[in-house]
Amino acid sequence: MLVRERGASVEPGEEAAADGGRTRLLGGSGGSAFEERLDPAARLIGFRYTIGEYFGHRVLASIQPLFRIEGRVEAARTFGQPRGEPMEITAGEGFEVIGLEARSGDVFDG
Repeated sequence: MLVRERGASVEPGEEAAADGGRTRLLGGSGGSAFEERLDPAARLIGFRYTIGEYFGHRVLASIQPLFRIEGRVEAARTFGQPRGEPMEITAGEGFEVIGLEARSGDVFDG
């Protein structure tokens, strides 16, 4: 997860994340593209996710964006099929998520 201090300037290469632009599709042909946008004042602060297995490899089974809106945390809808207990990763107080960095093969690896 890539984070930056809230209000910090946008660095070269961060433009797509900062302006809501789309990134290229990675992985196999299964699944589908997804997008989640809440109130313009909402800041992406993390994710709730689950890990599954695909041909002996750990893979991302589901992901649910977490937003901070007016001091409270709101979970958006879940994408994918949850498997097992969800885990959570969040940016520290005063920071926001600007992107995800991941490996991919046939699927989005966990």
